[in-house]
Amino acid sequence: MTERDVEEARTAAEERTGAAAAAAQKRSAAAKQQADEHAAQRLTSAEAAQRDEQAKITAAEHKATAAAESTLDEAQAKHSDAASKRAQADQVEELADLEKQKRQSERANDA
Repeated sequence: MTERDVEEARTAAEERTGAAAAAAQKRSAAAKQQADEHAAQRLTSAEAAQRDEQAKITAAEHKATAAAESTLDEAQAKHSDAASKRAQADQVEELADLEKQKRQSERANDA
């Protein structure tokens, strides 16, 4: 083997080593890109799940608020109704007292 053959073999080996390194770098870059895309998909899925969960929480809060407001409205209506009935009962009692006084006065006048 001549010196030239040795030099050509060395050059060919260096080229193969360079090509193998370039191919390994491409595979590494492709694997990294795929891993990054997978991580981004998982993050996007997690964010979507978090948004869904927040939407459910917000809907439950609105439902609870509406129920509480409805209950409060009903309680206020019952309170108002009770106050009105108390006022009517007081008026009836006053009228009964006046009628009683009137009868007592009439009895006193008749006697």
